[in-house]
Amino acid sequence: MGIATLAVYFGTQYSNGQARQRSIAVFEEARASTQSFSFTPIAQPAPASISRQSIDTSLWSPQRRAAYAKHASAQDLPEAILRVPSIGLVVPVFEGTSEHNLSRGAARIEGTARFGESGNIGIAAHRDGFFRTLKDIEVGSTLVLDGLNARRVYQVAEIRIVEPSDISVLKPTGSASITLVTCYPFYFVGPAPRRFIVRGRATG
Repeated sequence: MGIATLAVYFGTQYSNGQARQRSIAVFEEARASTQSFSFTPIAQPAPASISRQSIDTSLWSPQRRAAYAKHASAQDLPEAILRVPSIGLVVPVFEGTSEHNLSRGAARIEGTARFGESGNIGIAAHRDGFFRTLKDIEVGSTLVLDGLNARRVYQVAEIRIVEPSDISVLKPTGSASITLVTCYPFYFVGPAPRRFIVRGRATG
Protein backbone atom coordinates (compact mmCIF):
# COMPACT_ATOMS: atom_id res chain seq x y z
CA MET A 1 0.00 0.00 0.00
CA GLY A 2 2.82 2.40 0.94
CA ILE A 3 4.68 1.78 -2.34
CA ALA A 4 1.47 2.21 -4.33
CA THR A 5 0.75 5.50 -2.56
CA LEU A 6 4.25 6.78 -3.31
CA ALA A 7 3.89 5.77 -6.95
CA VAL A 8 0.65 7.72 -7.26
CA TYR A 9 2.19 10.75 -5.53
CA PHE A 10 5.29 10.91 -7.73
CA GLY A 11 3.19 10.22 -10.81
CA THR A 12 1.03 13.22 -9.95
CA GLN A 13 4.13 15.36 -9.31
CA TYR A 14 5.50 14.47 -12.75
CA SER A 15 2.16 15.08 -14.50
CA ASN A 16 1.73 18.47 -12.81
CA GLY A 17 5.25 19.50 -13.77
CA GLN A 18 4.68 18.52 -17.38
CA ALA A 19 1.41 20.47 -17.55
CA ARG A 20 3.03 23.62 -16.19
CA GLN A 21 5.98 23.33 -18.53
CA ARG A 22 3.62 22.98 -21.50
CA SER A 23 1.67 26.03 -20.37
CA ILE A 24 4.83 28.14 -20.16
CA ALA A 25 6.08 26.74 -23.47
CA VAL A 26 2.85 27.86 -25.17
CA PHE A 27 3.41 31.32 -23.69
CA GLU A 28 6.97 31.42 -25.01
CA GLU A 29 5.84 30.47 -28.49
CA ALA A 30 3.15 33.17 -28.48
CA ARG A 31 5.62 35.78 -27.28
CA ALA A 32 8.04 34.83 -30.04
CA SER A 33 5.38 35.31 -32.72
CA THR A 34 3.81 38.61 -31.61
CA GLN A 35 4.90 42.15 -30.87
CA SER A 36 1.49 43.38 -29.71
CA PHE A 37 2.03 42.97 -25.94
CA SER A 38 4.21 45.42 -24.09
CA PHE A 39 4.43 47.03 -20.69
CA THR A 40 4.33 50.82 -20.73
CA PRO A 41 6.99 51.88 -20.16
CA ILE A 42 9.15 48.82 -20.84
CA ALA A 43 11.48 48.47 -17.89
CA GLN A 44 13.65 45.83 -19.52
CA PRO A 45 13.48 43.72 -22.69
CA ALA A 46 11.90 40.33 -22.20
CA PRO A 47 14.37 37.47 -21.74
CA ALA A 48 14.96 35.04 -24.58
CA SER A 49 13.34 32.25 -22.62
CA ILE A 50 11.58 31.56 -19.35
CA SER A 51 12.76 28.86 -16.99
CA ARG A 52 11.04 25.51 -17.50
CA GLN A 53 12.07 24.03 -14.17
CA SER A 54 9.75 21.36 -12.85
CA ILE A 55 7.07 22.60 -10.52
CA ASP A 56 7.58 21.74 -6.86
CA THR A 57 4.24 20.81 -5.34
CA SER A 58 5.71 19.34 -2.16
CA LEU A 59 4.15 22.12 -0.04
CA TRP A 60 0.75 21.91 -1.73
CA SER A 61 -2.30 20.29 -0.23
CA PRO A 62 -3.47 17.04 -1.90
CA GLN A 63 -6.68 18.80 -2.98
CA ARG A 64 -4.72 21.58 -4.68
CA ARG A 65 -2.50 19.09 -6.54
CA ALA A 66 -5.59 17.27 -7.76
CA ALA A 67 -7.25 20.52 -8.89
CA TYR A 68 -4.12 21.56 -10.78
CA ALA A 69 -3.89 18.22 -12.56
CA LYS A 70 -7.55 18.54 -13.58
CA HIS A 71 -7.43 22.10 -14.93
CA ALA A 72 -3.96 22.48 -16.45
CA SER A 73 -3.51 21.61 -20.09
CA ALA A 74 -1.12 22.10 -23.00
CA GLN A 75 -3.50 24.63 -24.58
CA ASP A 76 -3.34 27.05 -21.66
CA LEU A 77 -1.96 30.43 -22.72
CA PRO A 78 -1.15 32.66 -19.73
CA GLU A 79 -1.12 36.44 -19.97
CA ALA A 80 2.20 36.63 -18.15
CA ILE A 81 4.68 34.70 -16.05
CA LEU A 82 5.41 35.76 -12.47
CA ARG A 83 8.76 34.80 -10.98
CA VAL A 84 10.14 35.33 -7.49
CA PRO A 85 13.70 33.97 -7.62
CA SER A 86 14.37 34.16 -3.86
CA ILE A 87 11.61 31.64 -3.08
CA GLY A 88 11.78 29.62 -6.30
CA LEU A 89 8.34 30.69 -7.51
CA VAL A 90 7.53 30.48 -11.23
CA VAL A 91 3.81 30.67 -12.01
CA PRO A 92 1.70 31.38 -15.11
CA VAL A 93 -0.73 34.26 -14.62
CA PHE A 94 -4.15 34.13 -16.28
CA GLU A 95 -6.80 36.78 -16.84
CA GLY A 96 -9.57 36.77 -14.21
CA THR A 97 -10.00 35.00 -10.87
CA SER A 98 -12.22 32.13 -11.94
CA GLU A 99 -11.73 28.87 -10.06
CA HIS A 100 -10.46 27.36 -13.31
CA ASN A 101 -7.67 29.97 -13.53
CA LEU A 102 -6.83 29.74 -9.84
CA SER A 103 -6.57 25.97 -10.11
CA ARG A 104 -3.99 26.15 -12.90
CA GLY A 105 -1.88 29.12 -11.75
CA ALA A 106 -2.25 32.69 -10.53
CA ALA A 107 -4.82 35.18 -11.80
CA ARG A 108 -5.10 38.93 -12.37
CA ILE A 109 -7.75 40.37 -10.06
CA GLU A 110 -10.58 42.04 -11.92
CA GLY A 111 -10.70 45.81 -11.42
CA THR A 112 -6.94 46.20 -10.96
CA ALA A 113 -4.54 47.47 -13.64
CA ARG A 114 -4.31 45.27 -16.69
CA PHE A 115 -1.11 43.79 -18.00
CA GLY A 116 0.49 46.55 -20.05
CA GLU A 117 -0.86 49.35 -17.87
CA SER A 118 1.18 51.40 -15.41
CA GLY A 119 -0.81 51.01 -12.21
CA ASN A 120 -1.49 48.52 -9.44
CA ILE A 121 -1.70 45.01 -10.89
CA GLY A 122 -3.38 42.65 -8.41
CA ILE A 123 -2.50 38.96 -8.68
CA ALA A 124 -4.09 36.22 -6.57
CA ALA A 125 -3.35 32.54 -6.07
CA HIS A 126 -4.20 29.84 -3.55
CA ARG A 127 -2.32 29.69 -0.23
CA ASP A 128 -2.15 25.89 -0.43
CA GLY A 129 -0.86 25.91 -4.01
CA PHE A 130 1.46 28.22 -5.95
CA PHE A 131 1.44 31.04 -3.38
CA ARG A 132 2.30 28.90 -0.37
CA THR A 133 5.97 29.81 -0.91
CA LEU A 134 5.07 33.45 -0.21
CA LYS A 135 5.38 32.52 3.47
CA ASP A 136 9.16 32.85 2.98
CA ILE A 137 9.21 36.13 1.03
CA GLU A 138 10.95 39.16 2.51
CA VAL A 139 10.91 42.92 2.02
CA GLY A 140 13.49 43.69 -0.65
CA SER A 141 12.84 40.51 -2.65
CA THR A 142 12.68 40.83 -6.42
CA LEU A 143 9.46 40.13 -8.35
CA VAL A 144 9.63 39.67 -12.12
CA LEU A 145 6.59 39.86 -14.39
CA ASP A 146 7.25 38.68 -17.95
CA GLY A 147 4.81 39.58 -20.71
CA LEU A 148 4.85 38.46 -24.33
CA ASN A 149 7.57 40.90 -25.33
CA ALA A 150 8.49 42.80 -22.18
CA ARG A 151 9.61 42.37 -18.61
CA ARG A 152 8.92 44.52 -15.59
CA VAL A 153 10.89 44.11 -12.38
CA TYR A 154 9.54 45.04 -8.94
CA GLN A 155 10.99 45.09 -5.44
CA VAL A 156 8.93 44.06 -2.43
CA ALA A 157 8.27 47.19 -0.37
CA GLU A 158 5.64 45.94 2.05
CA ILE A 159 4.18 42.75 3.49
CA ARG A 160 0.86 42.98 5.35
CA ILE A 161 -1.83 40.77 6.84
CA VAL A 162 -5.32 42.25 6.46
CA GLU A 163 -8.97 41.38 6.86
CA PRO A 164 -10.79 40.07 3.75
CA SER A 165 -12.90 43.24 3.75
CA ASP A 166 -9.83 45.47 3.38
CA ILE A 167 -9.73 46.09 -0.36
CA SER A 168 -7.66 49.26 -0.02
CA VAL A 169 -4.58 47.23 -0.95
CA LEU A 170 -5.99 46.93 -4.48
CA LYS A 171 -6.63 50.63 -5.02
CA PRO A 172 -5.05 52.25 -8.10
CA THR A 173 -1.56 53.68 -7.68
CA GLY A 174 0.07 56.55 -9.52
CA SER A 175 3.14 54.48 -10.33
CA ALA A 176 3.71 50.93 -11.53
CA SER A 177 3.17 48.47 -8.70
CA ILE A 178 2.11 44.90 -8.11
CA THR A 179 0.07 43.40 -5.26
CA LEU A 180 0.08 39.68 -4.53
CA VAL A 181 -2.87 38.35 -2.55
CA THR A 182 -3.45 35.00 -0.91
CA CYS A 183 -5.34 33.65 2.09
CA TYR A 184 -3.74 33.51 5.53
CA PRO A 185 -2.66 31.62 7.63
CA PHE A 186 -0.93 29.44 5.04
CA TYR A 187 -1.64 26.29 7.06
CA PHE A 188 -5.21 26.44 8.30
CA VAL A 189 -8.05 23.92 8.39
CA GLY A 190 -11.03 25.34 6.56
CA PRO A 191 -11.40 28.76 4.94
CA ALA A 192 -8.53 30.99 6.08
CA PRO A 193 -9.81 34.10 7.91
CA ARG A 194 -7.31 36.72 6.74
CA ARG A 195 -5.33 37.81 3.67
CA PHE A 196 -1.56 37.91 3.12
CA ILE A 197 -0.52 40.90 1.02
CA VAL A 198 2.78 41.51 -0.78
CA ARG A 199 3.23 44.93 -2.42
CA GLY A 200 6.02 45.51 -4.89
CA ARG A 201 7.10 48.71 -6.64
CA ALA A 202 8.64 48.86 -10.10
CA THR A 203 12.39 49.37 -10.04
CA GLY A 204 12.58 51.22 -13.35
